Amino acid sequence: MIPPHFIDELLSRIDLVDVIGSRIDLKRTGQRFSALCPFHDERSPSFSVNQDKQFYHCFGCKSSGNAIKFIMEFDGLDFPTAVKGLSESVGLKVPTEENADTSQQQKKNRLYKVLEEANLFFKTSLRDHPEKQKAVSYLKGRSVTGSIARDLGLGYAPPGWNGLVAHLEKKEISLDEALEAGLIARKDNGSGFYDRFRDRVTFPIVDLRGRVIGFGGRVLDDEAKPKYLNSPESLVFQKSREIYGLYEARNNSRKLDIIMVVEGYMDVLALSQNKIDFSVATLGTAINSQQIKSIFRTAPSIVFCFDGDLAGRNGASKALLAALPVMEDGLSAKFMFLPDGEDPDSLIRKEGKEKMLSRIQDSKTLTEFFFDEIETKISSRTPEGMAAAAKKAAPLFNLLPNGVLKEILINTLAEKTGVDSVKLQNRLGLESTSSDSLPQSYVSASSQSYQSYSISKDKVRPLIDQAIEILMANPELGANIEQGVLDELSRDPETGLLSDLLTWTRDAENVDQERVLRYCREKLNYQVSKHLVNREVVLSIGELSKELGDLLKKLLITIKGFRRSELLSNLTKKSLKDLTEDEKKILSNSYKKPIQ
Repeated sequence: MIPPHFIDELLSRIDLVDVIGSRIDLKRTGQRFSALCPFHDERSPSFSVNQDKQFYHCFGCKSSGNAIKFIMEFDGLDFPTAVKGLSESVGLKVPTEENADTSQQQKKNRLYKVLEEANLFFKTSLRDHPEKQKAVSYLKGRSVTGSIARDLGLGYAPPGWNGLVAHLEKKEISLDEALEAGLIARKDNGSGFYDRFRDRVTFPIVDLRGRVIGFGGRVLDDEAKPKYLNSPESLVFQKSREIYGLYEARNNSRKLDIIMVVEGYMDVLALSQNKIDFSVATLGTAINSQQIKSIFRTAPSIVFCFDGDLAGRNGASKALLAALPVMEDGLSAKFMFLPDGEDPDSLIRKEGKEKMLSRIQDSKTLTEFFFDEIETKISSRTPEGMAAAAKKAAPLFNLLPNGVLKEILINTLAEKTGVDSVKLQNRLGLESTSSDSLPQSYVSASSQSYQSYSISKDKVRPLIDQAIEILMANPELGANIEQGVLDELSRDPETGLLSDLLTWTRDAENVDQERVLRYCREKLNYQVSKHLVNREVVLSIGELSKELGDLLKKLLITIKGFRRSELLSNLTKKSLKDLTEDEKKILSNSYKKPIQ
């Protein structure tokens, strides 16, 4: 038996629009998404998906439910299998306890209810409370419009000690539960409760299902302390997991290309006010890997925004350390530093949207900041200084998952230090980025003789099919492939087809699955099997990008294996006196180590 509280946790981690959108073509219609129903034949869309409520409904055949129900009906799975598949997609493990206690989930539901009631109280107070003008004037002074206040759910916690307490008592809501939700606090004498948030603008903090889980509060008088106050952690709210504004950013656009991470609520507010509605903020703590991974499930690129002072630089260093372990291929991160004395709020009001977008575009890449961090820790550009820099870089490299990015960074460090990349990895104790790496002397020699080898179609065709399958579902991924990979694939007729397709998806406009199929059949004379056309892909864009990168890497390794075999075969036919020094080394190495 799968515990009900686990099902609720699972549904809070996934987005129904992503689940359904990976299987059928969804189109946004107002606040919802619609499509032709996959469960009955129809010519006009009657299938509706409500992202806020994470619920779908067909007005034709009456099919309805949540993500689990959709997976069961669409994929033809039983309940446990559907839950297992969804759980694996978000890194959860299905618990196996037979008699799990449901009281915790019931308690969570009660906390959600009291938090939503508090949110309604704060929003109503901003509109109707006798002293609302203080809050209204403050927001107008920060150029916050009524529409932005509405969209982000801003409210007002009125002055006094028991405004919310009295409201909750009137609604017959348990004050003990309000205490547990972090809305109120117990008086020192233990004889009652008082409001935690008083005379502050309130910012509701919501999870990815849109449920209020806590609040942030900002004082109206800058002399008051603390300037910002967050809800304490509770059963439904953990600061280290949540990100302010991520739910709203997802709602603004189904397919976000980038998320900007800023420091506070007001920064998010100011950026949204100026039509930069893809910013989020941590909740008073340094960003961690779990939060970054959550952001990457929404968008493939992140730009971290920091002040240009020492504190900002230190914050960026911590962000780099948190980002490295989750930097899978296909994802990207940038670091933007603001002028001294400025924050996103002040800067965008001074410079406007276009200048801010330009700053984002010109911000440092992860690679640039990575080496900035290393070079700031060395005292000179002498050989000794460069050796010290390489030594300091080793722990950073080992934070990275194996992949193209790690290889690029290692090769860049090798160029900067003048040490061969393979030797550099060995000397610094770095994990090898590929078990199939070949000596540089072999690479150069084999590259010269690529025309003389023949590829086994049985080995490369499945890899090509898989790559085309991914491209059909997401043609935009072709834009991420490096030209060097395309050039390597283009050298053989069998893999040249894939190179042509990748190049076309990169350069053509308005590419969709139908056009990919037509291009394969008409331009490349490549017949895609029915299995590939109909097979559904249930992965995020970041995961698909990584899978495509891994396939191409495996394909290139396979090709190099054929080249190596052909090269060795040709070399063994030559007499020793006719071999060059490089060719002698290649033959010598082949006897020392089995070909892989």
